Formats: sequence, C-alpha cells, structure tokens
Amino acid sequence: MYRRMNAVYFEYILSRSPIVEWRKRFLEGRELLEDDARPGQANRVITTEMIAEAHDLVLNNRRVTVEEIHRLLGISEGTTYTIRHQHLIFRKICAQWVPHHLTAEQRNNRMALSLSQLQRYHEEEYGFLTHIVTGDETWCHHFEPESKCQSKQ
Repeated sequence: MYRRMNAVYFEYILSRSPIVEWRKRFLEGRELLEDDARPGQANRVITTEMIAEAHDLVLNNRRVTVEEIHRLLGISEGTTYTIRHQHLIFRKICAQWVPHHLTAEQRNNRMALSLSQLQRYHEEEYGFLTHIVTGDETWCHHFEPESKCQSKQ
C-alpha cells in the first residue's frame, strides 16, 4: 500500500506508520475518514444546554466578561472562548458582545451593489475603477480616556 501511494503522491506522501495504521483500521471495518472523538472537557462541556446558557448570559448583559462567563458557568476560559466564537459567533465591539450576522436587508444591499459594480465592469471594463471610493464602517471619535475602565465606555 505504501509503495503504491509513494508512486502516485511521491513527495506529498505521509510517513509509512500512519498509512499502515489507516490500512489496518479500514481492514477492521472502519468506513469514515473523520477523526475519532477525543476524551476531554470540551466534549463533555460544550453541549446545547451550555451554549444556550452562555447565549442567555451574553444577551442579558452585553458587557459580561469572559471571566464572569466562565466563573458563572463553571467552565474553563478556553471552553468559553470556543462557545463564544465558534458556536455563538459573537465578537466584542466597544466592550459589548454583538452577534456578527448581517440582516436580510444588509445582505440584499450588498448583493445589489456587487451586481451593479459587475454590470459597470462589463460595460466600461477597467475605466470605472478610477471612480470608486472605498471605506469601511469605522467611526472615529477623539476621546482620551484617563483610565482603562473609561476606555471601555
């Protein structure tokens, strides 16, 4: 098996031992390529109930800290981070947790603008690019906080 794979993939092939291990597992009846579940806290803690509890904490108090979430729920900071970013898809903006989802109207507006730009490109080719002004949604305010606590407000 290793020689056959080496002939096909040459420099991109794995070492011999993982290939031998995979072959053994497939001969024993394994059918899926996904990794086996690993024992550990994340598998036990990240449940739909825990995700719902974290979601409720954030929605009830948008200024809740990671420290407070992991202390209230009795989970590690790493698990709190995983729930927040991978399951709830929240990010912190101006010291508040905000769901990072576009509304249907925002998605439609972006699609309409993209289609209009594409139409202009087909009509004018590169000539219209010199007339585009880009920007982002960042607002700049001049404020010099006296302490770190004031900088979060």
